[in-house]
Amino acid sequence: MRIGQDANSYQWNDAWAKLPASDSAKNGWAHHGVAVTRSGEVITSHSGQPTMMLLDVEGNVKRTWDLPISDAHGITLVEEDGVESIWIADNGRKRQHGLGYQYPPSVGPFSGQVMKTSLDGEVLSILSKPDI
Repeated sequence: MRIGQDANSYQWNDAWAKLPASDSAKNGWAHHGVAVTRSGEVITSHSGQPTMMLLDVEGNVKRTWDLPISDAHGITLVEEDGVESIWIADNGRKRQHGLGYQYPPSVGPFSGQVMKTSLDGEVLSILSKPDI
Protein backbone atom coordinates (compact mmCIF):
# COMPACT_ATOMS: atom_id res chain seq x y z
CA MET A 1 0.00 0.00 0.00
CA ARG A 2 1.29 3.47 -0.91
CA ILE A 3 0.60 6.34 1.45
CA GLY A 4 0.88 10.02 0.61
CA GLN A 5 1.32 11.87 -2.64
CA ASP A 6 4.13 12.92 -4.98
CA ALA A 7 7.41 13.56 -3.12
CA ASN A 8 5.69 12.67 0.16
CA SER A 9 4.69 9.18 -0.93
CA TYR A 10 5.67 6.14 1.12
CA GLN A 11 5.31 2.37 0.95
CA TRP A 12 3.60 0.88 4.03
CA ASN A 13 5.71 -1.82 5.72
CA ASP A 14 3.41 -3.74 8.07
CA ALA A 15 6.27 -5.77 9.57
CA TRP A 16 8.58 -2.82 10.36
CA ALA A 17 7.83 -2.51 14.09
CA LYS A 18 9.00 -5.59 15.97
CA LEU A 19 6.53 -5.44 18.84
CA PRO A 20 6.20 -8.25 21.40
CA ALA A 21 3.27 -10.50 20.52
CA SER A 22 0.39 -10.27 22.97
CA ASP A 23 -3.40 -10.39 22.93
CA SER A 24 -3.57 -6.72 23.94
CA ALA A 25 -1.32 -5.74 21.01
CA LYS A 26 -3.32 -7.89 18.59
CA ASN A 27 -6.75 -6.81 19.83
CA GLY A 28 -5.96 -3.26 20.88
CA TRP A 29 -7.65 -0.37 19.15
CA ALA A 30 -5.36 2.47 18.25
CA HIS A 31 -5.15 5.42 15.92
CA HIS A 32 -2.66 7.39 17.93
CA GLY A 33 0.16 9.52 16.67
CA VAL A 34 3.76 8.84 15.86
CA ALA A 35 6.63 11.22 16.49
CA VAL A 36 10.23 11.05 15.28
CA THR A 37 13.06 12.36 17.46
CA ARG A 38 15.97 14.37 16.14
CA SER A 39 18.08 11.17 16.23
CA GLY A 40 15.51 9.27 14.13
CA GLU A 41 13.92 7.21 16.90
CA VAL A 42 10.17 6.66 16.64
CA ILE A 43 7.83 7.26 19.57
CA THR A 44 4.38 5.71 19.53
CA SER A 45 1.87 4.14 21.87
CA HIS A 46 0.96 0.51 22.46
CA SER A 47 -2.39 -0.30 20.86
CA GLY A 48 -3.89 -1.99 23.92
CA GLN A 49 -2.01 -0.73 26.97
CA PRO A 50 -1.19 2.69 28.47
CA THR A 51 2.42 2.23 27.39
CA MET A 52 4.61 4.48 25.28
CA MET A 53 7.29 2.87 23.11
CA LEU A 54 10.53 4.21 21.67
CA LEU A 55 11.73 2.29 18.59
CA ASP A 56 14.99 2.54 16.68
CA VAL A 57 15.10 3.09 12.90
CA GLU A 58 14.99 -0.69 12.35
CA GLY A 59 11.71 -1.00 14.29
CA ASN A 60 13.20 -2.59 17.42
CA VAL A 61 11.70 -1.53 20.75
CA LYS A 62 14.49 0.25 22.66
CA ARG A 63 12.44 1.10 25.75
CA THR A 64 8.91 1.50 27.04
CA TRP A 65 7.23 3.36 29.85
CA ASP A 66 3.75 3.23 31.31
CA LEU A 67 1.70 6.37 31.88
CA PRO A 68 -1.50 7.12 33.80
CA ILE A 69 -3.56 7.56 30.61
CA SER A 70 -6.56 5.86 29.04
CA ASP A 71 -5.59 6.30 25.40
CA ALA A 72 -2.67 8.11 23.74
CA HIS A 73 -4.88 9.60 21.07
CA GLY A 74 -2.34 12.11 19.80
CA ILE A 75 1.44 12.50 20.16
CA THR A 76 3.45 15.64 19.40
CA LEU A 77 7.22 16.03 19.81
CA VAL A 78 8.49 19.43 20.94
CA GLU A 79 11.96 20.81 21.58
CA GLU A 80 12.51 23.49 24.22
CA ASP A 81 15.98 24.80 25.06
CA GLY A 82 17.50 21.85 23.14
CA VAL A 83 15.54 19.22 25.11
CA GLU A 84 12.99 17.01 23.36
CA SER A 85 9.76 16.03 25.07
CA ILE A 86 6.34 14.82 23.97
CA TRP A 87 2.79 15.98 24.49
CA ILE A 88 0.16 13.23 24.59
CA ALA A 89 -3.56 13.84 24.17
CA ASP A 90 -5.57 11.36 26.25
CA ASN A 91 -9.27 11.36 25.38
CA GLY A 92 -10.17 9.71 28.71
CA ARG A 93 -11.63 6.45 27.40
CA LYS A 94 -10.25 3.44 25.49
CA ARG A 95 -12.17 1.52 22.84
CA GLN A 96 -12.36 -2.16 23.71
CA HIS A 97 -12.18 -5.31 21.60
CA GLY A 98 -14.84 -7.12 23.66
CA LEU A 99 -17.33 -4.34 22.85
CA GLY A 100 -16.81 -4.51 19.09
CA TYR A 101 -14.16 -1.79 19.47
CA GLN A 102 -16.70 0.58 20.95
CA TYR A 103 -16.06 2.79 23.95
CA PRO A 104 -17.09 1.26 27.27
CA PRO A 105 -20.24 2.64 28.91
CA SER A 106 -19.59 5.85 30.81
CA VAL A 107 -19.76 5.64 34.61
CA GLY A 108 -19.07 9.31 35.15
CA PRO A 109 -17.49 12.32 33.54
CA PHE A 110 -14.77 11.72 30.99
CA SER A 111 -11.27 12.16 32.35
CA GLY A 112 -9.47 13.46 29.29
CA GLN A 113 -6.15 15.23 29.73
CA VAL A 114 -3.03 16.35 27.94
CA MET A 115 0.28 15.19 29.37
CA LYS A 116 3.85 16.31 28.69
CA THR A 117 6.63 13.77 29.34
CA SER A 118 10.34 13.43 28.85
CA LEU A 119 11.60 10.83 26.38
CA ASP A 120 12.34 8.68 29.44
CA GLY A 121 8.74 8.79 30.63
CA GLU A 122 8.98 11.38 33.38
CA VAL A 123 5.71 13.28 33.61
CA LEU A 124 6.59 16.97 33.27
CA SER A 125 3.17 18.58 33.09
CA ILE A 126 -0.53 17.68 33.01
CA LEU A 127 -3.34 19.77 31.62
CA SER A 128 -6.56 18.37 33.06
CA LYS A 129 -9.90 18.49 31.31
CA PRO A 130 -11.60 21.81 32.08
CA ASP A 131 -14.94 21.71 33.89
CA ILE A 132 -17.14 22.79 31.00
